[in-house]
Amino acid sequence: MLGQAPAVFRKVTKSGIPLYSLGLSLGIATGVFLLSLIGNQVVYTWILSLAGVTGFVSWLGIAFSHIRFRGAYVRQGYDVKDLPYKSVLYPFGPVLCLVVITIIVFGQGWPSFAGGTFHIKTFVTSYVSIPVTVALYLFWKLGKKSKWVRLDEADVLRDSIFDPTSDIYAPGRNSREVRDRNVVLASSQDSLASVATGFKLSTM
Repeated sequence: MLGQAPAVFRKVTKSGIPLYSLGLSLGIATGVFLLSLIGNQVVYTWILSLAGVTGFVSWLGIAFSHIRFRGAYVRQGYDVKDLPYKSVLYPFGPVLCLVVITIIVFGQGWPSFAGGTFHIKTFVTSYVSIPVTVALYLFWKLGKKSKWVRLDEADVLRDSIFDPTSDIYAPGRNSREVRDRNVVLASSQDSLASVATGFKLSTM
């Protein structure tokens, strides 16, 4: 829906089933299974490794995004207490996730160095997914010419309970309308205070 895949994959049946997407997924799964029956399974092992590390990379992204979101949320003046869900172990949890998964991703190929002999096949199988992941990231980054988003510029309200345009919008202390109203009230109170102070000084 965000334009990150060909438009044909947006099409669904009347009951909401994405047949084209489902067909592609089943086709890839079937092809990978057939590869496991051919030859010495080298290509199949590479694909299996790629799939496994991709899952770890996804969790790396989740942990990193969590840290960035909380940082941007606080930087923009919002109160973490207003979030409907808060991680109990933050920031220890996502930081631990980043450290552990990084160790797993880069340490999984240690058998290729074990015993004092370098095993090229084991090394490639263990780390083939890393350059592929980096290549895909650079392809999207350079292709879309996206830029690094600063914490004070990140959109932390879109599609949230604080976004009036969202289907799950729920008024609260941090909703835009309440924040805008508070700003107006604060400005009015400051103006009244200034007037009162001026009047007091003029009568002294």
